[in-house]
Amino acid sequence: MWRWRPGAKSIGASGRQGWLYVSSNPLVAFDLLGTHQKSPDGLLLAVPGQGAWDASVNAWEDERYGWSVAYAGAMVGEQVLWVVTLGQSQAWRTGAMCATNVATKSAAPALEAGEDIVAQMAQKHASSGYEGLSAFMSEAEKRAFLANPAAGSRFLGQAVHNATDLGLREQYPGRFIYSRIGPDFLDTTTGNLIELTTTAAKAAHASKVGYENVLWALYNF
Repeated sequence: MWRWRPGAKSIGASGRQGWLYVSSNPLVAFDLLGTHQKSPDGLLLAVPGQGAWDASVNAWEDERYGWSVAYAGAMVGEQVLWVVTLGQSQAWRTGAMCATNVATKSAAPALEAGEDIVAQMAQKHASSGYEGLSAFMSEAEKRAFLANPAAGSRFLGQAVHNATDLGLREQYPGRFIYSRIGPDFLDTTTGNLIELTTTAAKAAHASKVGYENVLWALYNF
């Protein structure tokens, strides 16, 4: 953004490019008072602090002596920085913002599919067997399972659901909502409904009304 001094002719008013007063490069040169460029483009690009010097001269001519001194100090600061960094400061000034944006976008991880997260969590707990899942079963469920393990798989399945729900709430707080009625999980980031079940039981679940558009998170014992 630029601004014009009171009484000064607007640089862009005649149709000229608005950034001409900083050589069309507001990252390298600047003129906070809205005055005009004094140095040629090549000088502004080649000499550290040249833009600040132009601003200092303009401010002095406008009898803004405080600003003139401040700009002159900025010019000296840029030149000292250029020497200390062996000439790299100019490249840093023009490239830092773009490099940061590119790095941020490159580093941003893609959103992992909700059904994959649920399936991985469920499989982790299912693989722990009764010893691991018993921590997520009531005492009555434990007794019923131990009395007849062959017929008690439903208790293990419920334990997998309980363990998965707890794990998701700990690792992905607020993302998944568990329901004991209808599809098991709602992925709040995508709005998808996710049904958690074993591979063998998928066909039976898919035949239920309201499960036509669910995503499947499958596990096996």
